[in-house]
Amino acid sequence: MSQQVSKFEFVSLDLDNPSTNPYNPKLLIKLTMAKDLFCSELPRMPKDYVTRLVFNPYHTTCMLFENSENPLLGAICYRRFKPEKLAEIAFCAVASTRKYMGIGAKIMNYLKDQLILDGYTDIVTYADNSAIEYFSKCGFSKKIYLQENIWHGRVKHYDGATFVQCKLYSGIKYSEVGKLVQDQRMIILKRLGITMNQCSQEIVDDLPELDRLKNAALYAIMQVSGQNNSTVFIQEMQLEWAVNIVWNDLSLMIEKAKQYFYRTRGIFKEHSKSIHERCVNYNGDTAQITKLAKQVHEQLLICFDKAYEQKLGADDLIFDLVRVE
Repeated sequence: MSQQVSKFEFVSLDLDNPSTNPYNPKLLIKLTMAKDLFCSELPRMPKDYVTRLVFNPYHTTCMLFENSENPLLGAICYRRFKPEKLAEIAFCAVASTRKYMGIGAKIMNYLKDQLILDGYTDIVTYADNSAIEYFSKCGFSKKIYLQENIWHGRVKHYDGATFVQCKLYSGIKYSEVGKLVQDQRMIILKRLGITMNQCSQEIVDDLPELDRLKNAALYAIMQVSGQNNSTVFIQEMQLEWAVNIVWNDLSLMIEKAKQYFYRTRGIFKEHSKSIHERCVNYNGDTAQITKLAKQVHEQLLICFDKAYEQKLGADDLIFDLVRVE
């Protein structure tokens, strides 16, 4: 995703702001999109609770769109405690079809930059076990340096979750950290006398495994695409049927596989699962299309595992089809 087309927005029903119109349709639509994303990607959170916080005047949602017209890619809903210079993250989610692409870190860094501009010094949140790694990579720590009287009684407690804190440093432009690290890496390599060609050679050594994963993914997708229950999932939905939905389909998965997107089985599993998850969210568990989507997801994993173990690829699939005829 290029830096030029991505668009951040801070959306809130802040009634203390004279410019906020609580009846603005665009504002309400964006908040509804954020609410739907959180409900979809955080199924353990009660929907009425998510709705209440997203539409709460004291909460703000940082939203990332690929551009001004495309669906919502990710969002962070948070509350600010201005006298304490403290921000509390309530919800954080990325669209299931756009995970493992650095979008979560990008939103967090943009939020940090904005909070620093507004004079805030710390971010806290309660993270469940599945989110600990993400928050850790974003600079959050289980070691709490804030005095308890600053956050206790203000930050909502969640049973079974871990309280984490991130200190904000005003001298850092968090949205440019990636470039800063890359520049530092180039300086170190130059001092060590290592050229970029040597670095490229190191990456090439991993290509056999990446090729194996790519071929397994292509084999699985093409194999499942030829089955009757997958027909509806081969092409992208018509736009009027999928407003504001980050859609996933088998054709898109083929393109992703060709681009070496599936670097692990876990990424392939999560991305293919999004086909089923979307059907559950928008059609319900008992709908026929949801049942078909579940079958497709399960078959994709079975075929992927078979292809990976036997080192099969798309060419082997074509050979099998010709042989059967």
